[in-house]
Amino acid sequence: MAGAALGRLHPGVFVPAALLLLAGFAIRAPLLALARSSRSRRTGASEFRLALAWIFAEAVVIVSCLWFLRGRLSPAWLVGVLAGGPAFTLLAVWIGLNNRQRSRVFQTASAAVLALAPPFAVQLAQGSVPRWGWALWLVFTLHCGVAIQLVHQRLERRVAAREPSRPAPDARPFLASVFLQIAAAAMLAVAQPLWAAPPLLSSAWAWIEWRALRRRDALREPLTRVGWRTLSLSVLHLALSIVSF
Repeated sequence: MAGAALGRLHPGVFVPAALLLLAGFAIRAPLLALARSSRSRRTGASEFRLALAWIFAEAVVIVSCLWFLRGRLSPAWLVGVLAGGPAFTLLAVWIGLNNRQRSRVFQTASAAVLALAPPFAVQLAQGSVPRWGWALWLVFTLHCGVAIQLVHQRLERRVAAREPSRPAPDARPFLASVFLQIAAAAMLAVAQPLWAAPPLLSSAWAWIEWRALRRRDALREPLTRVGWRTLSLSVLHLALSIVSF
């Protein structure tokens, strides 16, 4: 949405581009289900057929959207979509199959890959990605990275509160992610002062949320409520990014 709005992508191109990204992201789930059913004999035939049906349907959407967008994709982006997309999807399936999906490194890498959506939309609209398109990618990647570290901090502190014998959670990964985002805000401000607004908002919100985790009542807050608040912040961050850029 940010890349399409700022790049002024035509609505007729936005729809297949959005469907391509959504189907490319969603196909991981039935692929993982199919891989798990192949490993385990306990999965029924109906679940196996359902996974195959979803894979087929989403593959049709992906191929159809790629065919529609073929004339607008530069060679580099086409190679990235055709090679990089399937490669990362298979990696995600392997990560899920081995129950490593909680890896902070993999989650952050996934966020960086998904944050390529804005420059992808800009390339479709303008034929190339200017400097501000990659700055937008950096803003969203860092925001997601900080949010991921904050989620881990919350979950680890909830466990530590229930088990006092556990050592205190290591806050250094979270603090490093916030520091990195603030440093990026300073770097972006050199190019354009307004570009620093979204990462500064994200850093301030994350710091306030993290400080609140010292209170036991904050740790008992339902995760659903936390999730909705996080989503609301992301929408605000999105809107501020569009206005700032």
